[in-house]
Amino acid sequence: GAASDSLAKLVTDNCDCTKSQGFWKHQFSLKGKHQIDDPTLRLYLGIVRFASGLFGPGDPIPLDSLDDARSIMNPQHSPSTGGGNRPPGSGNTGRGGSNRGGTRRGGSTGRGGQHQHGSTSGGTPQDRRARALAQTLAAWLNFAKGGILWDEMVDTNRDGTPDMRCRERSGQGETILKTPKDAAADLDRAKNLAEAVNLHDKN
Repeated sequence: GAASDSLAKLVTDNCDCTKSQGFWKHQFSLKGKHQIDDPTLRLYLGIVRFASGLFGPGDPIPLDSLDDARSIMNPQHSPSTGGGNRPPGSGNTGRGGSNRGGTRRGGSTGRGGQHQHGSTSGGTPQDRRARALAQTLAAWLNFAKGGILWDEMVDTNRDGTPDMRCRERSGQGETILKTPKDAAADLDRAKNLAEAVNLHDKN
């Protein structure tokens, strides 16, 4: 007799630090010089679509093109062909994520240091959701880039001590954004969880 099975192997890039949401917003902009070219950005978006339960085919937020990413990163100036920032629906449990594989850098659970993140800016529920989505996409792009490992610890409560694994953080944040809740505290929580990744290597 014979039997077979298969698994998808997710390979990320090998950069070693995370970047802020502002950095990623600029990479997708149509102005200025960029550090990451469009073909590489498309590869990163493919990784995000595979690993995320929020962005991608069949998920609440489409991420099929650079224009979709552009509209999420900068909803006030999204192209007419965009459409990435409509309110997420509910009922999708996502695909989870895939085990990163490889060897952890060093042996620490984080880089320490007090991160100056997690501030809120108020605004309407739509504004808060837009900020949370932009930070969440940036966090996934940092994962695709290799700046954060799947099981790496991040500091989500700004006390200088890593307290949550990246995969747990992404699950909590996406659960909030996949539901139609507009509670300010929930949306700010989703934004802050993602921003903890994006500012993980600040300074």
